[in-house]
Amino acid sequence: MSILIKISQRNLLRHRGKSFVIGLIIFLGAFFMTVGNAIVNGMNKGLEENMVQRFLGNIVIVSTNQIDDNILTGMPKPKKVITGYFKVRDLIEKDDSIDQYFPMGFGYSIVFNPEGDHPLYVMSFGIDFQAYQKMFHSNIQMIEGTLPTNGQKGIIVNNLSRDNFYENGGFWTLPHGQPVVISNLSAKALSNTNKLITKSELILQGANADGGSLDLAVKVSGIFKFQTMNDVWSVINFIDIETFRETFGYTTESDAKVVLNSEQKSLLNANEDDINSMFSDESMFESADIVSKKYNINDIKKQTKKSDTNTIKTDPGSYNIICVKLKNEANTAAIVKKLNDEFKTNGMDARAIPWDKASGQIGMFANIFRMGINGFVTFLFFVAIIIIMNTLSMAALERISEIGMMRAVGARKSFIGGMFLYETFILAFVFGTAGMLIGTLFQRLLRLAQFKADNNMMEIIFGGDYFQPFLDPGTVLLCIIQLLFVTGLSIIYPIIVARKITPLDAISRN
Repeated sequence: MSILIKISQRNLLRHRGKSFVIGLIIFLGAFFMTVGNAIVNGMNKGLEENMVQRFLGNIVIVSTNQIDDNILTGMPKPKKVITGYFKVRDLIEKDDSIDQYFPMGFGYSIVFNPEGDHPLYVMSFGIDFQAYQKMFHSNIQMIEGTLPTNGQKGIIVNNLSRDNFYENGGFWTLPHGQPVVISNLSAKALSNTNKLITKSELILQGANADGGSLDLAVKVSGIFKFQTMNDVWSVINFIDIETFRETFGYTTESDAKVVLNSEQKSLLNANEDDINSMFSDESMFESADIVSKKYNINDIKKQTKKSDTNTIKTDPGSYNIICVKLKNEANTAAIVKKLNDEFKTNGMDARAIPWDKASGQIGMFANIFRMGINGFVTFLFFVAIIIIMNTLSMAALERISEIGMMRAVGARKSFIGGMFLYETFILAFVFGTAGMLIGTLFQRLLRLAQFKADNNMMEIIFGGDYFQPFLDPGTVLLCIIQLLFVTGLSIIYPIIVARKITPLDAISRN
C-alpha cells in the first residue's frame, strides 16, 4: 500500500503538466458544484422562511368544494367556506405532527371609488391581527397608523396597493385621523400635493359568486408592508375577520351568537299555508290592551344594541382557509396524504394542499427555477466526468511505455489500476478541496454583497428580497459526495485502458 502511494505521488510530480490540467478540471467542477448547491440551498431556505414561515405555512386546508389547488394567483375566483370548522379544528389539534395552525378568510374584494370610473380589485385576508403576527413572525410591518387590536375593526392597506389606488383611482389612502406623510407619497402623488384627494375609509365589497356580499365603508387603520417579498404580495390587504365576513356575506360571529326562541324557530319552519294564515283578517290586528301597552325607549335600546366588538370570539364564524405549520417539513407530502385520508374517512368538508401548489404560479415558478439550477449542477457533473475521463484516458495512453515496463517487471493489472485510482483521488482531494473552499468563500462574498431583487420575479428567484446563497453542513457533505461520485465514475474507463496495456505494447511503442 505504501509503495503504491509513493509511486502515485512520484507519477503526479513527474507528469506535472497533465496532473495540473486534470486537477484544474476537478477544481472547476468542485467550485461550480459548491456555488450551485449554495444557490439552490439559499433559495430553498429563503422560500421556506418567507413563504412557509412568514406567509402560508407548510400546508393549506380548504373546502372540498374548492376545486382548484391554486388559491393565491390566477383569475380571481370566490373561495368556498369550510363547513364544520370545529370538527376540522379538533382533528388538527390532535395531530402530533402539526406545530401551529391559523384559520382566516381569503378572497378578492372590490374597492369602489365614487370619484373614479372603474372599481379597484385587491386580495383581502380576514384575520385576527395579533394571532396572525404570532403565527407568521410579525410579518406585517406598519408604516403609518396602527394595527387593530382587541377586536377593533378596520383595514390595513399595503403601501404598494395604496400607490395603485392613487395611480388608478385618483385618491391617496390615509389611516383614520392621520395627516399626509410627505416622505411616503409616491412620485405621482408628490407632484400633485396641491390637489391631493385623501380617503380614510374604503367602500369594500367581497367578490362572492354565491351572492349575499355587501358593500361596507371600512375605516383605514394603517398602512403596512411585508417584512419580506413585499413586491410579490403588493395587492394583499388585511381586514378584521368580522368585517371580511360581512363584506362576503359569510356567517359572522354575531350571527352565530343569535339564539332563537321556540316561536321564532316555529316561524322559520312554517309551511306556506301557515304563513298565509298569519295574514288573515282575524290576525291583522291585536287586542286593544296590547296596543295600549307602554314601551320604555331605554329598554328597546338595550335589547337592540349590538354586541361589544371587544368580546367577539371569531371561531363561531366562517373561514375558507386554514394555514398549517408542521414540526418537520420533510414529511409534508406524507402528512398531506394522511390529513386528506382522515378528512375523507370522517366525512369532513376539508382538503389539504402543500404550500407550493396553493401558491399557484409562484410555487410553480420557484420549483421550475430550482429544478433548472439542479439541472445545471447535474450537467456540470456529466461535463466534468467526460472531460476528466478523456484526459485520464489520454494520459494512460501517453504512458504506455512506462506502464508496459512496469508490467514487464511483474506489476499486475490490479497494481496498475490501483496506481491510477490513487493518482486521481489525490488530485481530487487536493484540487477538489481547494475548489470547495474557494466556492464557499465566493458564495459568502455573494451573500455579503446583498444583491437586492428589483422586482417580484427576482424576489421569487432569490427566495426573498436579497440574493443569499447558503451553505450548511448538510450541503457541504452533499458537495463532497458529489465530488467523490464524479471522480469515481471518471476513473473507471481510464483504469480499464491502463489495465489492458501489456509489455508488448511498450516494445511496439518504442
